[in-house]
Amino acid sequence: MGKQNKSNEVISIDNQSLDYNTYLEILECFMKINREAYPSVSKQYIHYTSTQSFQAMLKPFAEEQQNYINLFASKVQFLNDSSEFKTGFDLVKDNYQSFAEKLKTNATLSLRDDAFTVSFCGEEDLLSQWKYYGKESGIAIEFDFGINKPECKFLWTESKQVGESEEWNYNWAFDFNLMPSSIIYGQARQKKALENIVSKIKKNERTMYKDVIITSFIPFCKNISFIEEKESRLLFYPISDKGSQAEIITPIKYWNKNGKIIPQFECRLAYCKTTNKRPPIPIKNIMVGPGYNQTEIFNGVISMLEQGKNTLDYIDDKKIKDITTRVKYSKMQTINSNDLCIVEKSIKTKLSGEEKSIIDNLEYVTYKTSNGITVQMSAIPFRS
Repeated sequence: MGKQNKSNEVISIDNQSLDYNTYLEILECFMKINREAYPSVSKQYIHYTSTQSFQAMLKPFAEEQQNYINLFASKVQFLNDSSEFKTGFDLVKDNYQSFAEKLKTNATLSLRDDAFTVSFCGEEDLLSQWKYYGKESGIAIEFDFGINKPECKFLWTESKQVGESEEWNYNWAFDFNLMPSSIIYGQARQKKALENIVSKIKKNERTMYKDVIITSFIPFCKNISFIEEKESRLLFYPISDKGSQAEIITPIKYWNKNGKIIPQFECRLAYCKTTNKRPPIPIKNIMVGPGYNQTEIFNGVISMLEQGKNTLDYIDDKKIKDITTRVKYSKMQTINSNDLCIVEKSIKTKLSGEEKSIIDNLEYVTYKTSNGITVQMSAIPFRS
C-alpha cells in the first residue's frame, strides 16, 4: 500500500517494485502518449559533463573495445533546479480531481517519486552549460538517438539465473528502446500538455497504469528560468523482478558531486543495430569546453576515441595560441595530425584534397576520427 500524504488526500506515494514486463508496458504507453501530447522540439541531444564523468562514460568503448557506453541516471529530486519535481507535482495535485472522473480512476492519485533521469541540452557551445557542468574545460557529448523512432537501446538492470549462484551481470536480453522527451517550460504550456496527456489516456481505454503515466509527466516540468537550455530527458524507474527464470534488479549507487551525495544508477547505451555507415557507438560529436587545458583534453579525447591507435599530438601548443588569438576555423572543415590548415574568413581553401567554404559565424577546430565521430574545441574565449 502507498504511504498516505496527510497534507493532501488526493496524493499518495507508492513506490512498489516494478517487474520487467509491467515496466515494458508502462514505458511503451508513456513514450507513445507523451510524444503525441507534446512532440519533442529538440533537434540536438547534448550532454555537458566533466572530464572525470566523460572518462567513466567512454570507458567500455575506449578501454574495453565494447560497442556501448555508460550513462548515469540521477534521482530527479537531486538535480540543480531547487524547484525540481515540485513544479510538476503541484500542477498534477491542483488539477487531478478535475480529470480523475474523466479517466474513471481512483480519487487518490498514486504517485511514484523514485524517477531517475539523464538530461540533454538542445544548444551546443552554450556558455552557461560550460560554467555549471563542464568546468575546467569540460566535455559536451552530442548523442544520436534517432529522429522519428528510437535508434538506441538501454540497459539499467543486472540479472542472474534463479536458483544458481552466478554473479549478477548486465544482460542485453532485458534492454529497452528509448528516446528523450522535451522539458516543458512555463505554467500555461505545462497545464496544456497535462490536459493533452489526460485526453490521450482517455481515448485509449486499454491503457493500464494511468497513475504512473500521469505522474511520469512530473519530471518534465521545469521553471521557465531554465528555458535557454532547451532540455530533454530520458526517464527511468528502478526495476526489481524475481521471475521464474531470472531475477532482475536495478542497483542504486551514490555519487559525490560538489559535496552533495546523489543517488544514481549506471545505464548502458548502444545502437539497436550496428552498421558501417555510422560510428560504433551512438555519439555524433564531442566538444571540448573553453579553459586553460583545452589542448591537452582535446588530444586526450581523440586518443580515447581512436582507442590509442595514434598517440601523436594532434595540435601543438604554439599553433593553438595562434588559433585563439588570430585565426578561426570553419565548422565545416576538418584537420588531422598531418594536415593543419590556417584559414581566414570568407576565403575558400583546400583541405585534404577537398575545397570547402566557411559558411558559419561560429568556427571551430575540428578533428574527424577514423570511426566517424568528430571532436571539436569550443569557440568561446572563456577561461574556467
